[in-house]
Amino acid sequence: MVESSNLELDKSLNLLAKTSVIVFIGVMLSKLFTYVYKIIIARSFDPEVYGLFNFALMIVSILAALAAFGMPDGLLRFVSYDRKNKNMGRSKYLFSISSKLTFVISIILGIILYLFAEIISINIFNKPGLIIYLKVFSLALPFLSITSILLSILRAFEKITTYTIVQNILQNLIRLIIIIIFLIAGFGVASILFSYLIGVILIAIISYFVSKKCLKMLQDSNNINNKAKKSLRKEFFDYSWPIVFLGIIGSLLYWSDSFVIGYYMSASDIGFYNVAFTLVGLLGIAPELFMQLFLPLVVKEYAKKRLNLIQEISKQVAKWILIINVPILVIMIIYPGVIINILFGADYLSAEMPLRILSFGSMFAAIFISLSNNLLSMKGKSKLLLINTLFIAVFNFILNIFLVPKYGLNGAAFATMISWFLFGFILLCQVKFYLNIVPIRRKMLTIILIGFVSTGVIFIIEDIIPLNLIGLALAGISFLLVYIVLILLFKGLDRNDKRVFDSIKIKMMGS
Repeated sequence: MVESSNLELDKSLNLLAKTSVIVFIGVMLSKLFTYVYKIIIARSFDPEVYGLFNFALMIVSILAALAAFGMPDGLLRFVSYDRKNKNMGRSKYLFSISSKLTFVISIILGIILYLFAEIISINIFNKPGLIIYLKVFSLALPFLSITSILLSILRAFEKITTYTIVQNILQNLIRLIIIIIFLIAGFGVASILFSYLIGVILIAIISYFVSKKCLKMLQDSNNINNKAKKSLRKEFFDYSWPIVFLGIIGSLLYWSDSFVIGYYMSASDIGFYNVAFTLVGLLGIAPELFMQLFLPLVVKEYAKKRLNLIQEISKQVAKWILIINVPILVIMIIYPGVIINILFGADYLSAEMPLRILSFGSMFAAIFISLSNNLLSMKGKSKLLLINTLFIAVFNFILNIFLVPKYGLNGAAFATMISWFLFGFILLCQVKFYLNIVPIRRKMLTIILIGFVSTGVIFIIEDIIPLNLIGLALAGISFLLVYIVLILLFKGLDRNDKRVFDSIKIKMMGS
């Protein structure tokens, strides 16, 4: 029995690791294209334009979450479950009502945003320059909604490679190419507007064509009777409706700093802060490598009532995220100004201290919030997730209102850091209560201590080489080498890690 459990664990971890290699390539390219895209905007225009762009994205993101009505997440869970039980007729029906309803809601919200763009921009935020962004971005809402549905189907069918190419690579590459073309053609600020809108439309079209095979599998399924449809609708929307507000509140939690900064401070300050928020997103790469397959995988194991297996998978993934993120955290804490200056320019150095503060909170969030949210979602606790996010969003918003007027950008960063710590702690307690799972390994403490010790090499190099791009690269590479050697010496890796690495090595050599 124990041997069988170990085999299942190895199989699941191997699948996650192999998928993460594919996702890693996609995520790295995605981040590269995203950062180049934002750097082009930041360097081609002043901080006010960069701030207005991010502020418009905030408003559209909230409306897109409302238009989705929680259905992409619902589809991901239900289709993953139905594939295990071979009852795809339910999924066929759910896809039909989800796609139609989401599309209609998004059109209505797009029209409302377009008509009220001036009132929102001038009367509420006193930023006339925001009007054109809101009007153009409102046209993207229907395409954003249908893309979210199609991509959730790809994830549910575990088409992670295709999902990664579309979501991570093509989406950002298309925007980057378009903005470069339009800037060269001399379109100015319009380049930002066109690159975003055209990019969203093209990704919606691409998503449809790459998901056609999965959609055909749904269409070939048997229909279910009217009685079953009624019961299924209730079950689906009971799960999905809290995610409507979860998505909106989640967006508010993500953007509340920018919202409060935009209200009390200038559009340029929004630009400065979003540089820090963009860079701290590097700590989100590690969870993104694993989370795209993590939920479908644990849902299938949960259907088989294999909680011990789910616990082991969760612990291993948490450790992997920590190992990847420690070097990124160290560089952000020691050299925030150098990173900002190299990428965005000296005009954005006001983001130096917010980047330091946010990096601590983001590290904690990357490990525990992402994992715990997925585990509670697996359990079907969507209403609890809503309550959690609502509480933290309100808490974060109140902290921002108190701290931003007094401490500016640093106050916003501190409010978010505290909120992320509290959120992670609450989620960990709930996962322990409902699933008796604690996604923490003792070796994680060893890895943290190794990270602290390895920073010594950075200070040695800092005394020898000036802090420029070459110096930063050399310091980072030296730190990484010492970090890896110490992890191997002090046995930071375990049996599961070694088996996964061996499996990937055999796979690569075989191909």
